[in-house]
Amino acid sequence: MKSYDFDNLIRTLHNGSSRRAFLVGLAGGFLSTCQPGVPATAKHRHRHKRKKGATGQCTRGTKLCGTQCVAETSCCDDTDCPAGTNQTCQSGVCACPPGQQDSGGVCGTEPVCGSIGARCTLNSECCSQSCIFRCQSGQANQPCHGSFDCSEGLRCVGFVCRA
Repeated sequence: MKSYDFDNLIRTLHNGSSRRAFLVGLAGGFLSTCQPGVPATAKHRHRHKRKKGATGQCTRGTKLCGTQCVAETSCCDDTDCPAGTNQTCQSGVCACPPGQQDSGGVCGTEPVCGSIGARCTLNSECCSQSCIFRCQSGQANQPCHGSFDCSEGLRCVGFVCRA
C-alpha cells in the first residue's frame, strides 16, 4: 500500500477529526487490547489536560476573582476586607459602605448629637448624654464624633467611645 493510499483510507474513516487524533485513538485502542495481565482500571486511566483560562492560575501579582485575574491587592468580595472594620468591597477596593465614614479604623454612621463643648439644654442633645451648659466628655459605649468626645483612656472607634 502506498503512503497516499493510506492517507486516503484514514481520511475516509476519521469522521472530521484530525488525522493525528484519529491515528492516536486507533493506536491506543489497538494497544489497550494487546496488554495481557494489565487490569482494566489501569488501561482506562486518562490524564485530562486543563484548558487554558480554566486553570484558576493567574500571573504573578494577580489572583483569581470569579473568572478574571485581578491585582493581589484588589478585593473580590467583603470577606477580603479587614475583619472588624465594617468595610465592603467596592469595585475592587475595601471602603466604608455608602452613608458611613471611617472613625478610628472602623466604618460607622456619624451621630447627630452634640460634641464635647457644644452648648446644650437637654442631655439628649449631647453625645455623652451629659449636659451642664455644654456637652461633657462621653463614657464607654457612648456616641462620639472623635476621640476628644471620649473620657480619658477611651477613643472614638466607629463613632462610639471604646477602651
